[in-house]
Amino acid sequence: MGEPRVLIVEDEAAARELIEEILAEDGYDIHNAETGQEALRQADGEVDVVLLDILLPDMNGFDLVTELQGHDSPPQIVAVSGMDEVEYLQRAVASGVDDFIRKPISPTELRARVRAAVQRYGSQQSLIKDREFFRKAAAEEERLSSLVLDHNASLREANERIQRLNEDLEQANHELEELAANDPLSGLLNRRSLFKKIDADLERTRRHAAALTAILVDIDDFKAVNDTYGHVCGDHVIRELGGCMQRTLRRYDYAGRYGGEEFMMVLLDTDEASAAVVAGRLLDAVRAIDFDCDGREFPVTVSVGVAQHVDGDTPESWIDSADQALYKAKQAGKDRVERAERATTTATPG
Repeated sequence: MGEPRVLIVEDEAAARELIEEILAEDGYDIHNAETGQEALRQADGEVDVVLLDILLPDMNGFDLVTELQGHDSPPQIVAVSGMDEVEYLQRAVASGVDDFIRKPISPTELRARVRAAVQRYGSQQSLIKDREFFRKAAAEEERLSSLVLDHNASLREANERIQRLNEDLEQANHELEELAANDPLSGLLNRRSLFKKIDADLERTRRHAAALTAILVDIDDFKAVNDTYGHVCGDHVIRELGGCMQRTLRRYDYAGRYGGEEFMMVLLDTDEASAAVVAGRLLDAVRAIDFDCDGREFPVTVSVGVAQHVDGDTPESWIDSADQALYKAKQAGKDRVERAERATTTATPG
């Protein structure tokens, strides 16, 4: 197996040369494309990672992402852009982008994220190959079992082998689904899977008049963590926070990475007041973590906004209410919980 193949899709020569220079010492097989059409031609062969500037001269970069994700063996796609508007990030995720790097490019962050993308691609390829192997093996066992129908003992043995192979195939499929549904850094649901579950739970809430509450979580001063300790340490904080959120939730609640350093927890059959108590426990749990990166210890806190879904809410207006509460928590000094200012709800200190 050769070196990981990285395709840089960027129409600005200076930007391409900078990225190639940063990655030059990491042993990648690096290729360049200035246009979307050229990128599609080069991606006909096996490509591990595509570093893509969404703004291309000949086609919409989101359309290019969709086409690349339609390949039998889609690459990991990392968007490189100076844009950070929510609408842009949402559209990028919906089209199939796996990760983001903001301009101006940090060499440390670029190398770390490309390395992570190569690892994700390798895991995905391994699972796909395993699933194909088990599928062929199961088919072969079924064919062989048809030749020994008159021999009960042989038939039982063949059936047992088929059952074991089917169980292995089911496990491989499950692992592949987990890889596609989860954010690889935090271990929580990715944005696409999060909103898919939210849509289903909103329908259940409308049918059964059940309580449903969102908790929006943002890491305080996360840019300062990245600037002071580096993006590798920032990734460590996200991994730790993801684990902390999973330990805080009940088994039937769930959480996902909403975007960047922002996360969303969804509590079923839970009103806003009870959710604020859960959010307070999360604040305490985060404060108690001794964050350590390369021997350097530093504290981390989070700010939280809580909003219960009410009649007439769209998913957007519901999340916006939680976002407004989160903004209020930030303005009030951070490291605290605020409830949405609707009906008779009141603020709850963290």
